[in-house]
Amino acid sequence: KRGEYPVLFPNLLTGVQSDHFFLIEVVPVSPDVTHERFEIFFFTDAAMDDAHRAIREQTIERWNDVFLEDIDVVERLQQGHASPAATGGCFSPTQDQVVHHFQRWVVERMLGREALASAAE
Repeated sequence: KRGEYPVLFPNLLTGVQSDHFFLIEVVPVSPDVTHERFEIFFFTDAAMDDAHRAIREQTIERWNDVFLEDIDVVERLQQGHASPAATGGCFSPTQDQVVHHFQRWVVERMLGREALASAAE
């Protein structure tokens, strides 16, 4: 009923549940192509016990469904960002913390912390 989803910089997404965890490696190939690799790992009795085989298969199927549902949304989002009319939009304080942190990290390395602090004033 509960999970945690830490992101490990720069390209590893993780998900931790009560009986399994998953890793998603995000690999940029070009400006408009990204590959993702998904691995799922079970622990406790769920990992090896044949009595839990159906639950393992159901869990894998459900995660695959969730991630496949996201493909269309992510592809359309990227198309929108590539539009000349795109202005960048605003960050959501609850849903975009990781993206905001990453973009600040990139700007700091490109311009320096002082330039970022000056721009914020």
